[in-house]
Amino acid sequence: MNGSELFQVLCQFWLTKISKAKAHKNLVFQDDADEAFRFFNGPHDFMYEAGQTGSPEDLPLPSFRMTSNRVAEVVQLFGPALYHTNPSCQVTPREPVILPPAIYGNPMAFQQATAAADARRSLDQAKSTILESYLRWVPVETQMRTHARKAVEEALIKGRGLLWVELYQPPGTSFKTVGAYYDSVDNFQIDPDADSMENAKWVARHCIKPVWEVEREYGLAPGTLHGNITSAEAQSYAEVTTDGAHRAKTGETNDLIRYWKIYSRMGLGARLQGMGNAYRGAMDLFGDHVFLVVADGHPYPLNVPSPIYGAQGDPKFVEQLIRRISWPTPFWLNNAWPVAILDFHPVPGQPWPMSHIKPGLGELKFLNWSYSFLAGKIRNTTRDFIAVLKQAGEELKTSILEGKDLTLLEIDGQYKTIGEVVQFLQHPSMNGDIFRVIEAVERNFEKRVGLNELMYGSSENQLRSAAEADIKSNNLSVRPDDMAECVEAFMKQVFVMLGGASRYHLRGADVAPLVGSDVALFWDKYLATMNYASASRELEYRIEAGSVRKPNRARDTQNITDAMQVLYPQFVQYGAGTGDFGPANAMITEYCRVRDIPNPQRFFMRPPVQPALPGPGGPPPAQSAA
Repeated sequence: MNGSELFQVLCQFWLTKISKAKAHKNLVFQDDADEAFRFFNGPHDFMYEAGQTGSPEDLPLPSFRMTSNRVAEVVQLFGPALYHTNPSCQVTPREPVILPPAIYGNPMAFQQATAAADARRSLDQAKSTILESYLRWVPVETQMRTHARKAVEEALIKGRGLLWVELYQPPGTSFKTVGAYYDSVDNFQIDPDADSMENAKWVARHCIKPVWEVEREYGLAPGTLHGNITSAEAQSYAEVTTDGAHRAKTGETNDLIRYWKIYSRMGLGARLQGMGNAYRGAMDLFGDHVFLVVADGHPYPLNVPSPIYGAQGDPKFVEQLIRRISWPTPFWLNNAWPVAILDFHPVPGQPWPMSHIKPGLGELKFLNWSYSFLAGKIRNTTRDFIAVLKQAGEELKTSILEGKDLTLLEIDGQYKTIGEVVQFLQHPSMNGDIFRVIEAVERNFEKRVGLNELMYGSSENQLRSAAEADIKSNNLSVRPDDMAECVEAFMKQVFVMLGGASRYHLRGADVAPLVGSDVALFWDKYLATMNYASASRELEYRIEAGSVRKPNRARDTQNITDAMQVLYPQFVQYGAGTGDFGPANAMITEYCRVRDIPNPQRFFMRPPVQPALPGPGGPPPAQSAA
């Protein structure tokens, strides 16, 4: 079998495996995620359609159909608390280990080890400073706040948020950068045999782009690819779903192509079930970590186009093929995927999490049905019916229907009371039990998702003491603090990937427009490397306090305030006696950093200017007055 036939078979097998992964994902995750999203931003009456919460034959349909958007409240209250602004990354060198002097046997060996550790610490500190200066710029240039907010909100609604770390070249520039970009979890597939993300052997990302853009990305000649957006799957999706019309892309202005990016840890695909052993020898030559791009209707991977098969006799053919099917960034060296994943509620034994909304979906459906039937009941019970004797005069009927506020009604003498002629019909009063049931179900839903009264800044009962307020505040913050820690770990993972990818892909010419030529020179000398494993491990990354919801901000502020009161006067006194105000200025710098005060150099203390000493001929002559 030649290379063209081999890759054609390979594409079909991968597309089949992706289809099976989609079916498994729908069962354990996607159906609940889609339902939660419809409660957030779907048609207001989607619940009452056949196949949603029960067919019309099973459940009566209300005449007034409404949806109470409690999911939007969850997003609007939790989202801002979890992600405030662009995160600020701090890069610190790992402290070298120095063993006790007795281990070395003689003082000279200990001194040499200490000197080597000091030199390594100084070099790592320089690397940290250079890399941190670049990573502080990346969130602004790549609009990380926008992408990360989308990922956090999707994690709240559906259960998982994603940021893909990729190389990017800003339009109209000659330099490259790296960024973390949001894409919906709907476009993400995982090996269905895996019981966790760590054990998955492959993941895939669904993409839709204009044909010309994909041809340019993979170096294909114009006209090589053809659009496939109007697939049977897309048409059926738009027909059977209420929101399909505004979610499905139709290719009305561009010729679009659907394709999958596959990141494999099991080689090209010889180990896929059903492939057989005939191809394993040839495929195993390319290793376990392979990147493929496949699309329906195309017999070869888009990143391994058919023109290169004719070059199999070329000595550089294997080298070119390996380059094309290698992961763009070797995140696998760090046992990571090219995507940072945010899960608030992992599910043991499977790679897909649970939506934050899922525990309350039952109560939410009941509330929407109850509200809808109550609205219909109100519509019926608020109508006015007036019963009038048929033989009553037309003048009386006209006065009742069209009379002014003060209208005189004349009743025929044969009737004793007005009630014998005219009577209002009143519906029976509404049973108050339904309101108590709704209130109880609402409380249960709020407990499921954390929407208690204090989240709104109010309390039904007055707090009787400071201790009670502290208890309520601590209990209230348990769930948000845990979710904030998840967001912080997520953003730390993003910056670790950004740092490693920056060192792997970028060179001084790429960072010079952002951090200056001096830093770019040292970037090439100290940071640029093709060893991704060491690039992502030798430095530590953390999110600075205050960039996400985290109690460290208040703690750091209190610590530096206390230190200023105790230590700063001593540092000033020391500087006045020695002329060394370095410790005092360092404390000023830290205080301004925690307090977000720019340009701390404005407040630095400097040694006083010493008066000029008299020359050998005595004091300088006095200046005469003008």
